[in-house]
Amino acid sequence: MTDDLHTDRTVVATLAGLALLLLGLTGAAPPAGAGPDDSAPTDPATARGDVDRELDGEALDGADPPPPVVVDTPTLLLESGGLRVEQQTWQWGEASGQAWRVSVPLPGRAEVHPADTVTPFTELLPDDPGPWAAINGGFYERGAMGLVVADGVEHTPLSPRGGSGIFSWSPTEGPRIRHRSAWTPGPPTALQSIDRIVDAGHSLVRRRPTARSAARSAVAISADRLWLVALADHAS
Repeated sequence: MTDDLHTDRTVVATLAGLALLLLGLTGAAPPAGAGPDDSAPTDPATARGDVDRELDGEALDGADPPPPVVVDTPTLLLESGGLRVEQQTWQWGEASGQAWRVSVPLPGRAEVHPADTVTPFTELLPDDPGPWAAINGGFYERGAMGLVVADGVEHTPLSPRGGSGIFSWSPTEGPRIRHRSAWTPGPPTALQSIDRIVDAGHSLVRRRPTARSAARSAVAISADRLWLVALADHAS
């Protein structure tokens, strides 16, 4: 590997808010001479972030588990540079639909590219030639719903109604997901746009039975990969 990401074969995964935000993750190995950081998350529980189940009124310890999700064997659509794109059907109670998952190897690099207004997706694309993947990071009409930090600059402050969770990235911690009440300024990249936090199979915020299930997206972190997931209901 060299220090030039345009020269090396890299993997780029882009979490894109097509209206205002773009969050990119590069699943490339560290530059030559830079080994894994000892403080980077290696255990799945650590990688998922520090989530305190008693942090605020939305935290819900001992919540009833939702019905099990049944999924078919995924179909591999694309594999390039360590990035994998898969599609599979899912069923949750009486609902069913399609899921698309992109997995990116860790370690990686995340970037947030805020915009002041609704912006064409082509203007939010990363300079890196890829391969890369895109996923919604939040659609907004008048502004971001919560915290937005890009290149160490806070563009939008933390909001109590901006989402229960915050996705962040730093060179020492790597990617993390934490409850908004556990947020401490410091990571150069952060995005508050997470309605539900799930840790070790348990939801850490209150379920909303009336929430529409037409289409949802998610970010997941395991010990060695970052997952981008988009789901659509067949009834939508």
